[in-house]
Amino acid sequence: MKPRMSTDKHSFLSSSICVYLCSSLIVFLSSAIVNGQSVSDTGEQGRTWAVVVGISRYPKLPGGQQLQFAERDAADFAQAITRTGTDSDRVRLLIGQQATSSSIKAMIGNWLARSVTASDTVYLFFSGHGFVERDFKDAYLLGYDSDLKDPYSTAISLSELSHALTKRVRARRVLIIADAIRRDLFPDDDPSGQSVFFESINRLAATRPGISAFLANGPGEFSREGQRWGGRGVFTKHLLDGLSGSADRDGDNRVTASEAFEYTSSRVFEDTSSKQKPWRTDMPDTALAEVVMSRPATIAQSETSVRQPRSVQSERATAENLSRPAPEPPRPSPARAPGSYPPVTGEVSPSNRDAPAVAARPLPSNSTAGPPPKPVKPAPKLPETAPVATNNPAPSSADPAPGARLSTGTLEPPPRPSLAPPSLSTVSTGPARGSTETIRTTIPSSQPGAAPSPLALQVEAAIASGSLIGPGEANAWDLFQRLTRDQPSSETVRDLKPRLGEALLSSGRTIVLGDVRSDNISNKVEEFKRAGQLISRARSLMPDNNEAQALEKLCASAALIALQFYDEAERSLSQIQGARLAAVENALGIIYRGKFDDYRAERAFKRSIDLDPKWAAPHYNLALLFKSQKRESVVDLLSRASELDPSNPTLHTTLGDEHFERKQWQQAVDAYRKAVALRPDDDALHTKLGHALYSNGLRDEANVEYQKAADLRKRRP
Repeated sequence: MKPRMSTDKHSFLSSSICVYLCSSLIVFLSSAIVNGQSVSDTGEQGRTWAVVVGISRYPKLPGGQQLQFAERDAADFAQAITRTGTDSDRVRLLIGQQATSSSIKAMIGNWLARSVTASDTVYLFFSGHGFVERDFKDAYLLGYDSDLKDPYSTAISLSELSHALTKRVRARRVLIIADAIRRDLFPDDDPSGQSVFFESINRLAATRPGISAFLANGPGEFSREGQRWGGRGVFTKHLLDGLSGSADRDGDNRVTASEAFEYTSSRVFEDTSSKQKPWRTDMPDTALAEVVMSRPATIAQSETSVRQPRSVQSERATAENLSRPAPEPPRPSPARAPGSYPPVTGEVSPSNRDAPAVAARPLPSNSTAGPPPKPVKPAPKLPETAPVATNNPAPSSADPAPGARLSTGTLEPPPRPSLAPPSLSTVSTGPARGSTETIRTTIPSSQPGAAPSPLALQVEAAIASGSLIGPGEANAWDLFQRLTRDQPSSETVRDLKPRLGEALLSSGRTIVLGDVRSDNISNKVEEFKRAGQLISRARSLMPDNNEAQALEKLCASAALIALQFYDEAERSLSQIQGARLAAVENALGIIYRGKFDDYRAERAFKRSIDLDPKWAAPHYNLALLFKSQKRESVVDLLSRASELDPSNPTLHTTLGDEHFERKQWQQAVDAYRKAVALRPDDDALHTKLGHALYSNGLRDEANVEYQKAADLRKRRP
C-alpha cells in the first residue's frame, strides 16, 4: 500500500505542476497581447515601438503651402496606440518645431536602432509634406526646417530611411504609415513626381522582409484634411476609427494591419466620393496580418457606439442648422453582420480631438461606453537631448489662433419684441394735501422735442461703438429689445429700428464680403456664425430687405465651406446664384477648388472679379489656382490683390514669396517691407526680408533684419 500511495502522491504533484505551468503560459501570452507585445515564430517575446511625426507649419514654405491638421493627426495616432496597449515609454512624438529633420533621423537611426530587438515591431507614422527632387529623381519627407531649395541636406531622403531600416533598425516588422502626398508639392500637370515617390516607397519595402508601407492615397490622387473630418485628415480619421475597434472584422479583439488597411481604404474611398483611396506596398497577407494592434476585450465589447465630444457635434450641427430648417431625429444604428463594416455616416471620429500642445504632455483618455480595464498611460515624451528648432512658421492668415477651438452652437432666432404695454401707476384725481392747485395735463412721450430716454441713448451709443450683439448685455440688440418692451409704439423705437437694422446688416456684410480666401476660410467658422447672427437680426428688423435674405444664405453656405461640406454648400449657393453677387461666385470657386475641379473654379473666380473688380479676395484665390498650374499671370493677380487691400499683410507676404521664388530680389524686398510695416513684431517676416536683402546684395541691411528677428524671438515667452 505504501508504494501505491507514493505513486499517487507523485502523480498528483506532477499534475499540479503541469496545470501551474500551463496557467502561467496562458497568463504570459495574454499579457503579451494586452501590452502590445507579440510572440515570434521562435517563441521569443517582442515589443512594439513607434516614432510619430506631424508637421503643419513649415517656416520655409509660402503661406499657401501650409497644412492645418497634420500635427493633430500625429498626436491622435500616438494617443491611439498608447491607449490600445503600447507602452508610452516606447513611443516618441515629434510635432511642430520638435520635428526637425535631424530630430527625426536621430529618433530612427539612434533611439530605435539602440532600443529594438530582432523580435520587435516598429511603427513609423508621418503626417506632413512629401517632396520629389525631379532633377535627381529623389523622394523626401520634409522636416520642420526643410528647404525645398536644398532638400538633399535639409530633408529626409527615402533612400536614407531605407538604409536606416535595413542596417540599423533590426526590428522583425516595420510598418510605415504616411500621409505625405499633398497637392501643393505634387502638381496635377506633372504626374512624374508621384510616380517617383511611389517607386521609392516600393523599393524601400523591398529592401528586406518585414518592411511594409501604408499611404493615405494612391497614384494620381491627393490626401484631404479639414473640419469635416473632425479637424483631421480623412485618412487618419478613419484609421483611428479602425484601430479603436471598427476594423475588427473577426471579433477577436485585435486589429491587424490588413484589417486596418481594408477598413480605412474602403471608408476613405467612400467618404471622398471615390477621389482618394489609401495604398499599400505589395506584400503577402500573412506578413501584414502579423502586425497586430491589440486592445482589451472590455473595450472591444463597448466601443460599438461611442459618444462624440460636444464641441465636434456642435460644429456639424451649426453648419447643418444654418442651411436646413430642422434636423431629422437620430435613427438607431442597424446591427451589422459579422465580417462587415457599418456604413459611413459622415460622423466624426469618436477619438479625442484635443491634441496635446507639446509632446511631453499626457495624452488624455477618451470616453468609451464601458470603463477601461486599466489606467491610461501618459503621453510619450521627447528625450531632453532632442534638438529643437527656433524658427517660426511663415505668417499666414490660415494659422489658427493659439488654443482656439471651434464652438459653433446652433443659431437661435432673435427674440420677438413684446407688445404688452407697460403697467401704469394709479394717480389720485384729488389735490395733494397741503399743495396749491395746479393745471394737470398728460404729455405724450412721443412729443417732438422731448428728451430721449436713457435706454435709447444707450442703444445709440452701442450702435456707434459697434457693440451690436453679445457677449454681454450692454449691446445694441439687447438694449433695443428692452426699449421695445418698455415703449413699443414710441417714435424713438420707430427711429432706432432701421438704424439698428442697417448697422447689423453692414457689420455682417463686412465679414462675409471681406477677406474670404481659399487658404483661410477653414478658420472662419466662428466669424461666419457671428455674421449669420448679425444678418438674421437685421432681417427681423427689415423683413423686406432682399440683400439681407441673400447674405443670410451666403453666411450659412460659407460656414459649410469652412467645414468642407462642399456638396451641401453648393446646393445652398445655387438658390441665390441669380442675385449676381461677387461673394457667391467667389464661394463657388473655393468649393470647386476643394473638389479639385480647377476648370469650374477658374470660371467662378473670374465671374466674381467681373462682378466686383475692386474686391481683393477673388484675385488672390485665382492667383493661388494659377500658381498650382504654374501660370505666368500669378504675379499680376497677386500684385492687384495687394493693391486693392493694402492693409492685409498676408497678401504682401505671398507676393513677396512669389517674387523671391522667381529670383526677383528687389520686388521681393519691396513686398516684404510692406508686410513688415503692417506686422513689425513678426520675426519670420524680418527673416524673409533679410533673405531678400541678402540675395539682392544688401548684406548690411540683411544683417539688421536678421538681428531684429533674433531679438523678437528672444522676447517671445
